Parts: sequence; C-alpha cells; structure tokens
Amino acid sequence: MVHAFHRGPEPIHDFRKAWAAVTKAVGCPGRLFHDLRRTGVRNLIRAGVAQSAMLISGHKDAKIIARYKIVDAGDVQDAMQKVSAYEARKREDRRLRLEVENRGQKA
Repeated sequence: MVHAFHRGPEPIHDFRKAWAAVTKAVGCPGRLFHDLRRTGVRNLIRAGVAQSAMLISGHKDAKIIARYKIVDAGDVQDAMQKVSAYEARKREDRRLRLEVENRGQKA
C-alpha cells in the first residue's frame, strides 16, 4: 500500500489522534478533516468559480457540490446589499435618461 504522508521514513497509517489533538489545541475540537474540503468548495462557489469546484475538489456528482451551497446570514446580507446597489444604479440611470430627454425637449 502506498501512503501519502510520512513521519521520517515511516508511513502514517492513521492521523485521527493527531488531528484531534491539533483541533483541540487551536480551539476547534470536533472539527472533521472533511470540513476543510467543504470549506474549500464553499469558497470556490462564493468566489464565482462554481463550475471549477467539482474538478478541483474531485467530486464526481454535481448533487454533492449543490449540498455545499449553504446560505448563512452573511450571504443574505451580501445579497441584499447587491440588490440595493443594483436598484440605486437603475434609479440613477433613469434619472439621467429623463434629464437628457428633458434637455432635448427644451432645445
């Protein structure tokens, strides 16, 4: 069997104890190693490269990737700010259009 991780010349067969110790030491006990993959996929999706997420993460099924599209309060706040900015741009565009039309009618 080929092992990806080694400590010196010895292969590491199981890193669960080391993982548990590290997560406890940094104040995140109970975190799973898989949480890193999930976070990576979510970051790819939020960065706007969702199409590449499957290729990068090695997922074979888009349904699995879709399960990572978890929405939190920050996502909702960001979405509402984007909608507000969009609406403000629309109002400003309309105001400018009307201003130009009014100038044309006065001339």
